[in-house]
Amino acid sequence: MNRLQKVAAASATLLVIAAGLAAQRPAAAFQEAVYTGPAPYGVNQLPQYQTWLGSTGVWGEDFEPHSNWGDIENSQWLYGPWGTWEKNNPSGNLLLGVPLIPSDGSTLAAGATGAYNSHFTTMCSNMQAAGLTRAILRIGWEMNLGYTVWNAAQDQSHWVPAFQQAANTVHAYNSAHGTSYKVCWNPSNGWGQQATDQDWNGLSSQYVDYIGDDVYDDYPHGGNGSQNEYANTSSSTYQPTAAQQASAWTDYQDNYGLSYYTGLSQSTGIPLIIPEWGVWGVNESRPAGGDDPSFIQNMYNWFKANNIAIECYFDVYASDGDHDLWPGSNGSTVSEFPQSKAKYLSLFTNGGNPVSTNYLANSGFETGNLNNWNMWVGSNGSAGYASNYAGDAHTGTYGFTTWSSSAYELTLYQQVTVPNGSHTVSAWVRSSGGQTACQMLVRYYNGGSSITSVNFPTTNTWTKISTTVNVTSGTLEVSFYNKSSANQWANVDDVVVN
Repeated sequence: MNRLQKVAAASATLLVIAAGLAAQRPAAAFQEAVYTGPAPYGVNQLPQYQTWLGSTGVWGEDFEPHSNWGDIENSQWLYGPWGTWEKNNPSGNLLLGVPLIPSDGSTLAAGATGAYNSHFTTMCSNMQAAGLTRAILRIGWEMNLGYTVWNAAQDQSHWVPAFQQAANTVHAYNSAHGTSYKVCWNPSNGWGQQATDQDWNGLSSQYVDYIGDDVYDDYPHGGNGSQNEYANTSSSTYQPTAAQQASAWTDYQDNYGLSYYTGLSQSTGIPLIIPEWGVWGVNESRPAGGDDPSFIQNMYNWFKANNIAIECYFDVYASDGDHDLWPGSNGSTVSEFPQSKAKYLSLFTNGGNPVSTNYLANSGFETGNLNNWNMWVGSNGSAGYASNYAGDAHTGTYGFTTWSSSAYELTLYQQVTVPNGSHTVSAWVRSSGGQTACQMLVRYYNGGSSITSVNFPTTNTWTKISTTVNVTSGTLEVSFYNKSSANQWANVDDVVVN
């Protein structure tokens, strides 16, 4: 190809990691947190979890015991490790589940009189003494579910007054001692045992610093709709369909679901957080969504659209269901949710500002050859090659060039394995124009014969072309087909599948 032809050249691909990586890390879309188990194990897991996730500054979560007041107010096994963690992580914070009453015969009626206030004061004092001077206290969390000792349905008239007593005690301790313990009012998503607004009546920002909502991809968190959608999944390995999962997501927003908590946060001005959320395995204790990357995507979209302050993924295999995504510090845990795991990593890396993942190898041809790519040749295969001629690369040194002094027909292609879901395929290109065909093709993404094509523009200026496809087969192929007469040319660089 002569210099005049090179100056006219064009064709390439990208959006890529280079574009996604900024000179400095962008501000987090929301504060990330995770529960990987109780202290000290959960504390020790955090550095490895952050490495796996590719995010720094991830907060932690833990739970007070609930057998008696002595255990609640003197959990040194918990306070000490988290106090040390706080010292080493000055911008970190802990979400802490705190029983409103323990299972020792204590009652909501007594709590409503202030009979247990001294226990909350002692708890705060012991936390401070251990170096744990800040935490978000989820006092009486999931009170709208029947499994809790402090559930509101057993004594509705006394639940809110008991909560008010505890919240006032914590805030008074802060004022007297300079600590920063915040109070979170934290039901579970969905109807539960009763309408959740009964658990809110009488509360306000005087008592509540955060509104919390626990959300899982299972029946109790979505009301009757998701029960019907997921009815077959509690006693078999049946995996719900995408349509069932989409319908369940609609249920999660209604019937005292996500929309209720969004509205409550907006009307009160109290920040909304998600202290627990996760996928839920099939063949567990209840109807559930199983490996559901759409749930991960929907939650992420909802976090960003509603300015969620904090989200905390419940990354454990709990007694009533599996939510595990990460492989653990020793890398031995195999998640039963591979598609959800891939989606979670793609979205929550980098503080909720995901860096694009490119599934292609040698996507910018910087190896100086066509390694990892394949070539189909109709005629004159020498017309396609990796070139470092001036102007043939959009970025870096090399790009893919097609040109010959005689006619040619060829296709450069690469097939990759990708998670099911939406993927954008892009490339930077330029072209002389005039070809019989000069286009980017995407195929094999739905297990059938569907082909999505994008024609190269006729231009000497590098131009990005792109298309988005919904992958259902776990694979796709991106290719560049060129059928040209003599001296017609095209350039491609920075190809991306993300």
